[in-house]
Amino acid sequence: GYLIDNNITVTTSSNYYISRKDKLSEIRQHLENYHIAYLYGIGGIGKSETAREYAEEYRDSYTTIQLSVYSGDLKALIAGLKFSSDDKTGGYFEKDINIRYETKLSLLSKAMINNERTLLIIDNYNVEPDSDEYKRNVEVMKDLKKLHIHILFTTRTLPNDDKTKIDVEEFSKEELRHMFFAINPKDKDKKERIAQVDELIETAYRHTLTVDLVAHQTAKIEEYGKKTLADYIEILQKSGMNSGINVAVYNNKDENEKSAVIFEHIKALFNLSSLTDKERYIMVNACLLPLSGMPVAEFETFIDLENHPDSESSDGWGEDSTITNLVKSGWMKKIDSGVSRLSLIHISEPTRPIS
Repeated sequence: GYLIDNNITVTTSSNYYISRKDKLSEIRQHLENYHIAYLYGIGGIGKSETAREYAEEYRDSYTTIQLSVYSGDLKALIAGLKFSSDDKTGGYFEKDINIRYETKLSLLSKAMINNERTLLIIDNYNVEPDSDEYKRNVEVMKDLKKLHIHILFTTRTLPNDDKTKIDVEEFSKEELRHMFFAINPKDKDKKERIAQVDELIETAYRHTLTVDLVAHQTAKIEEYGKKTLADYIEILQKSGMNSGINVAVYNNKDENEKSAVIFEHIKALFNLSSLTDKERYIMVNACLLPLSGMPVAEFETFIDLENHPDSESSDGWGEDSTITNLVKSGWMKKIDSGVSRLSLIHISEPTRPIS
């Protein structure tokens, strides 16, 4: 049995995706030297997309690439890797996770002997270095290191091994300005507008997802002249204040503080976007979507959308316009891989150290 290969590509529309070319060669060096690398940065900054861009860029260097989203247990993740032999041998139905795990390990080491080059991307590996979860994973990590396959983690927690860490920092003001105008081109050659977009970028602490959301929402709303970019900037400026976060003493050094402010920003944008009941219903259910997305039609059936009180009858033609709207405002994302798939933007509340 061999590991099933996935074609991993960036999910952001190429119209406004900002490449991190400089990071890709850094990832490459780390993986060549240590076989393991951690892409580290705050939520919503673009770690997952950078990992995907690496997979896309170095496609030819690997026989097999697989991306898994971490959910609390590394052994279970490895035991759940998809191999071609899973269905035939019934190995997949083996109840005992340890047996499944050992099977997958031995298949991975066989691949190594056959000189197959494997890349595993483990997304969202947010494990605190002194937690029980971390201790549980230590043995698995040792096993994985012996395999010499390339493993790329994305994480919001500082890995305790500094040499395998790659910082994913904020984009420059110029890059974010370019992204904003690619999403919302209104007045892109006017001095006042450019200054205003720069103010937004500063207010958002150059946070990719915040700028992306405001760009999508203003692109949608400024047509009607109801709200302006100035309104959005003001809302972000005020949002930290209500939450008891003292933005005045805010300094760039404290990642937890920064994450907390950004989380408030995104909450404020969510409240501002005065979603209808139906939109909220869709968003709540979309929290259950896998990060790899789900085909739109399948999702609509899954949440029984056509029987929602506000639903238009689409007679099976085209997607529900509420979903179209959520995608337009940036709350949901379309991942195009043959069939259009939906995914929710993912950012979770930062864990505050108890002081």
